[in-house]
Amino acid sequence: MSAKLAAVKALTVIIILLSIGHFVSSIMISRNCYVKPCYEGHGLELLWSVNIGRSFRLIVFSLINIATSLYVARGLFGSPQGRKLGLLIGALFAMGFFMGFFTFSATAATGMISNLNAHLNGEYFKQPTELCLQGNANRTSCGEIKNCVWDDVGSTGDTRCVRGMLVDLEMSTKFKILAIFCGLLGSIQLFTAFLIYTWRQAIIYGSQFSSPFLDAETTEYKSIQRRENLD
Repeated sequence: MSAKLAAVKALTVIIILLSIGHFVSSIMISRNCYVKPCYEGHGLELLWSVNIGRSFRLIVFSLINIATSLYVARGLFGSPQGRKLGLLIGALFAMGFFMGFFTFSATAATGMISNLNAHLNGEYFKQPTELCLQGNANRTSCGEIKNCVWDDVGSTGDTRCVRGMLVDLEMSTKFKILAIFCGLLGSIQLFTAFLIYTWRQAIIYGSQFSSPFLDAETTEYKSIQRRENLD
């Protein structure tokens, strides 16, 4: 096995491991809220969380990534005659291209959470709820109810005991991890696709200088020389 083929195989193993990490980080983020506790109400939950649609896209694409990585590994570790390098290059390039979008999305989400936290400046997001309304009489009774805070300003009207929510900074860390996995994975996928294209002769024939076609031409040339010598 040539050194070039060995290098591409090693990169493929790294891609598989990063794909698994991408899948795990996608699960960690899915269906989590940007604030804690989460906003109440179906529409608000969709706005203030990694909703079911985005979670579905993250997980499904990460599974497709794993399947693509295994397909590429099968092609490279299998028989040389069965290597369809065009498909391998196309699959890696497509996955690497889409990983760029996911990297941008995860990075943007990290910035959004940081901006939300800076906007709060130590205060709470406030939401009137039926549970907190029970402590609307005074500050003491409000403080005894879980996740309820007293609103001195009265920003929500006459309701002073409201649900208080802080930005979940753990979500920022999770999105950073997802962005790192997406960025590394996409870069290595594109780099591997480039190497496979550049080293396609060595990968197909197992050596940079050996080729069935060249061997056949050499054999024919030698046979012609022998016939000429006999003549």
